[in-house]
Amino acid sequence: MFQPGGQDGFMFQPNPPQSQTPMKTEAGIGSNNFPTTSDTTQDSLFNGLYANPASYGGDHVDHLLPGFPNWNLDTVQNDPLQSKADALLAFCFSNPDYRTSNAPAAENMRNCLTVENIKHFVAEFTNFQGHWPLIHMPTFNLLEANNGLVLAIICIGAVYSDKLNVPQVRQMMELVKTAVQSSSRVYALVNAAPSGQTNPIGQSASDVEEMQALIMIQLMFTWHGNTSHRAQARQEFATLVRIARQVNLLHVLPPGSPGYSTLHQPGSLREELDLSVWDWNAWVEQEKRARAMFMLFLSDAALVIYFNCPPQFDFHEIRLPLPADDAAWDAKTATDCADALGLRGPSAQEKNITGSRRPKQPDLRSALRSLFDPHFSFQPRATNVYSKFILIHALHVQLWKISRYASQGNSVPNFNGFLPSGPSTPLSQNDCVVQNGSSGTASTANSGCATPIDGTPIANNPQAQHAINVVHQAFIKWKLAWDIDMKLQYPPEASVFRRFGFSRDGVHFYFLGLALLQNHSRRPSDWQIPPDNRFQQVMEMLKRIKDPAARDQQQQRQDIGSVGDIDDTYGVRDLTLDMKLLFKPIDQQIDSPISGVQTGMI
Repeated sequence: MFQPGGQDGFMFQPNPPQSQTPMKTEAGIGSNNFPTTSDTTQDSLFNGLYANPASYGGDHVDHLLPGFPNWNLDTVQNDPLQSKADALLAFCFSNPDYRTSNAPAAENMRNCLTVENIKHFVAEFTNFQGHWPLIHMPTFNLLEANNGLVLAIICIGAVYSDKLNVPQVRQMMELVKTAVQSSSRVYALVNAAPSGQTNPIGQSASDVEEMQALIMIQLMFTWHGNTSHRAQARQEFATLVRIARQVNLLHVLPPGSPGYSTLHQPGSLREELDLSVWDWNAWVEQEKRARAMFMLFLSDAALVIYFNCPPQFDFHEIRLPLPADDAAWDAKTATDCADALGLRGPSAQEKNITGSRRPKQPDLRSALRSLFDPHFSFQPRATNVYSKFILIHALHVQLWKISRYASQGNSVPNFNGFLPSGPSTPLSQNDCVVQNGSSGTASTANSGCATPIDGTPIANNPQAQHAINVVHQAFIKWKLAWDIDMKLQYPPEASVFRRFGFSRDGVHFYFLGLALLQNHSRRPSDWQIPPDNRFQQVMEMLKRIKDPAARDQQQQRQDIGSVGDIDDTYGVRDLTLDMKLLFKPIDQQIDSPISGVQTGMI
């Protein structure tokens, strides 16, 4: 399962990379590339999906759905997938007005929701899953999953498909959004509840799947839409935040809950865990909730960084451990997961090359306190690459907040909250940090923070200057941890393939942070730039830092990662966006190969 250098986060190897130029739309909304005859076979749909089909499931490879090992088509001879397709159509058009208000979009959706096209779009979705490992593929069952979530998966898969053009995909996502929001139990209950009131929802698997669907739709409207779609995403994000709070997504489930997980509880693991009391299913349910919350947290951070939206989450209120290692998340069995977590001894864990190899991950608050406190630094291998991606985005949010308050001539509120205080567990009791370690020694020559220009708000605000320096040192400590851990978790000699996934490539945001630190001194009012203008500005900055980031990673004998793959035209020339130019499809020639798909019974 955990081959050295292998990619954690995929269940199959998708299509060879498509052309990265935006798809032509001259054919119009009404044209598509669906087969015009009924003799399209399953084999033809999946040609090119595998470099070596025999290695992906043995004798029954033709009966497997890529990326979804619990779906064995040998078990669905009575075609329950057709029943699922019918259910999805009914879900989309539960309101008859949907069918008549936009007939071309309705016809397009009917064409998409055939058995063969569902399989095609679901297979393409894995390109996105590789960037954002939100769905627990080993236990996900398409036939039983929430219809809204399946539609969101299909919609994202359509982004990567050559069967639809970009305008058609946007029509699809608008229809799916309407259907999901109008049918979602959590969406309806939270919108009906007074602010601050807690609803008895959020603990069932269906509730979590509804949240996952809403999150995916939010992502599509942000990164695959036009100006109007992005404005909707920004405006409606507050509803998702309210849902997350009212379903208690910011905290682990308490004892007695179906998804209560010992390894997600606060504090370090002080003694060896008795495997007889460890429940893989409960672990998976809590990890699904945590990953949904961290996707919301990252969405919030992205709205801050790219669109100048004030943050709606404070890291102090999120009482969750950071995401588990990919090897544990992608494990197909309880035994494989226990091995990856180290519950069955160090020798069984050796295959977990790319992770932290910790049965319990540090919580978000403690990890950030470790970065802000000059008296502590991370132990080697304390965090995995996804956790580092989350942490670097949290630093960006703090930087934006300081700049905003300082430019307004205000003091920086709750700055002492960066550092250990109150009833929190002392950092000295945290096994992921070491005391008296580096206080922030730069790991690169270009890590200085610009001196504030006389007359600027920050130059006249000593508290803001101090806060900026603390955040700057946190960026440097983050980079030091990145450099140390990459040598351990992604050793250059371990594989000829490269690391794949946007969420596994936080180093570009370190260089973006340094650039923004310079800007905060020279252009302190950048936080006031209108959303789409700010978006273009940040995308230009990411484009400019590709070269220094690549040089730095080459010096470390590391690849440039998926952020370096962003198309140079994305968000710069045309503000009508194509998401696959941001989150590129996997390239089977250079990206890490995927372990074989296992079959299972529904």
